[in-house]
Amino acid sequence: MFFSCLKDIPIGYCSWDERQHPIGIIGQNCVLPEYQRLGYVRKQIDLIIKIFKDNKFNEIKVINGEHEFFKPAQRIYEKCGFKERQKINGDLFQLIELNKLI
Repeated sequence: MFFSCLKDIPIGYCSWDERQHPIGIIGQNCVLPEYQRLGYVRKQIDLIIKIFKDNKFNEIKVINGEHEFFKPAQRIYEKCGFKERQKINGDLFQLIELNKLI
């Protein structure tokens, strides 16, 4: 896990799971609302891609919800090169698995 800070103030974080090497899984990827839409989420995604590349992973997966609430997150992952791989039935709503080959 890493935390993103702006002038020593934590504004976001990203977690991941390396246990399925060579496939990396992105867990939580969050930025506080007042710092959203300023490029920080993209910087966090770019950093996690670099971490996986540096550690010889060849694919990254992330699970997102299909509900409208999750659409902004899905769009930013797609802008970072992730593609929808499959839909998964969730307990409350449909989930989407996105992946990126690296």
